[in-house]
Amino acid sequence: MSFDLAFWWEEQEISPDNAARKYVAMVEGVRHVTSEHPALETFYGELTSRYPDLDEENLETSPWVASLYRTAECVITSISYSRQREVCDFLLELARKRGVTSCDPSLSDSTFLMADAKQLLSWPVVPLSRVPA
Repeated sequence: MSFDLAFWWEEQEISPDNAARKYVAMVEGVRHVTSEHPALETFYGELTSRYPDLDEENLETSPWVASLYRTAECVITSISYSRQREVCDFLLELARKRGVTSCDPSLSDSTFLMADAKQLLSWPVVPLSRVPA
């Protein structure tokens, strides 16, 4: 069982409907869904520095149930349910620091919010729009 989170760059707050459409398009491999941004590259570098992508050498210790899905426009993670809290806390704080949009696709009927760090680190995870640094 896994828990997925998606990350990409938005210039401003995004509605849940638009975020859901973008997420589906990204998963389907559609390009030019959103803008490329250096913050996403920095986010990915810091993410994989802490939690390297899944490979044969770390199958037993990795928090990922599948390889990270990464394009120039997004990073989509599939987190082992048993490591969900640990990894989500790190990912959401990192997204906040880098100004990257965070989306929990399982909460499609929820409202996307602007949130401060205290809200970000509360549980359960809620879908978030671009979070101010």
